[in-house]
Amino acid sequence: MNPATGERGVVLIQVGLALVVLLGFSAFAIDYGILWVAREQAQNAADAGALFATTTLAFDDMSITSPIEEVSEAFASNTLVWGQKPVPKASKCRVPSATCPTVPGLPPSLLPTRRTSFSATVSVSHTMRTYFASLFGVANQSVKAEATATVTPSNVATCVWPLAMPDDWQSDPNNPVQSDSFSKYTDPSPTEVQFPDRYVKPSLNSENTEPTGFQVVEKLPVRASKSEQQIFAPPLLGPDPGSPGAWLPATRSSLVAVQIGLGGFFGSLTSCNPQSVYIGDKTLSIDDLSIDPAATWLDALGGVDALNGQDDGATWDNNLSRIRGSCAATGFCGSIPRVFSPRLVLVPMFDPDEYDRTRLVGSVKCVGGLPCIKIVNFIGFFIDSSPDPNQIVGHLTTYPGRDIDLNKPFVGYRWAFLRTAVLTR
Repeated sequence: MNPATGERGVVLIQVGLALVVLLGFSAFAIDYGILWVAREQAQNAADAGALFATTTLAFDDMSITSPIEEVSEAFASNTLVWGQKPVPKASKCRVPSATCPTVPGLPPSLLPTRRTSFSATVSVSHTMRTYFASLFGVANQSVKAEATATVTPSNVATCVWPLAMPDDWQSDPNNPVQSDSFSKYTDPSPTEVQFPDRYVKPSLNSENTEPTGFQVVEKLPVRASKSEQQIFAPPLLGPDPGSPGAWLPATRSSLVAVQIGLGGFFGSLTSCNPQSVYIGDKTLSIDDLSIDPAATWLDALGGVDALNGQDDGATWDNNLSRIRGSCAATGFCGSIPRVFSPRLVLVPMFDPDEYDRTRLVGSVKCVGGLPCIKIVNFIGFFIDSSPDPNQIVGHLTTYPGRDIDLNKPFVGYRWAFLRTAVLTR
């Protein structure tokens, strides 16, 4: 056979050409596939770092001067990108501003000029070697991702404790003598008070008017506010023995037993009630929650004792305003998974004006002919150990919110103890 005209070995040429094409497809399928997987992993790392930073700003160190960049970068680097630690970069800012985004979807009416919060951005980059693309001169490929999370007031809560406390109010400066005794709410006939104490509900716009609701003060560098003070809650409000058909007037830190969802009062004292409760709640009755007149002070104390027993090693750090030694640090309290101490409960705050208008004889009542309880805020309450049978002692603090509902009322950032971190970009 003439070698010049023979076909022996021609298939090698075809195989060689096919290998080039197959390697190209391999580079596209494998290296490009790795790129997309790495992009998702990088985005997860950026998301984790941004949420870590904003959660820290929301609950641990509420100050824009907090040096969170380094720790959030370290946290983001723990999420591996194709088996290796990425290179994150973090920054923070205060919203609203042109370069600091807030929660998308909030209508302009919910964004007053002075509504402030925190936002953190984490960018992640990572360079990887290629496997097949290197045969075509592409030795490396890079991925980048960025995430921004914002700390925002939350207006949706579950696990709400069934003991409501009146929101704080301000003594009238024109009536210093009577205001020392909290004239508006301790006087059995509030209409006879010439200069009653006043109450201003916390709202989105209330940062301009300095409302009288409990306020979270950011640490610059040391925080000193009502949120650090011990609160001594006296026995439950109930019917007024001296005025049949009327209820006792509200006093600061007094408590009212409330029904929440199907769990009611007793089902919510020591366990998490899944019922969603909102600021301005309208789910259980018209504009108001319902009072449980059958609940007693001994019932409330029993619930407190049970919660203390679930985490008897926890203490309150007055210097840093945080819980120490909780069983939740291990992830479990007994056999129950916990992310924070069972002694940290969420207390609903009610409008004392609404209660006061509906507690007297002849006034318009709510469910069951009882006074009206309308939620205006929520507040975290760490139950302290106390042998006093006449008081429940606790510390006010922030509390992780479940979500936000754009169709429900909000309160301004400074008055929102219920907070959540939301990815905005």
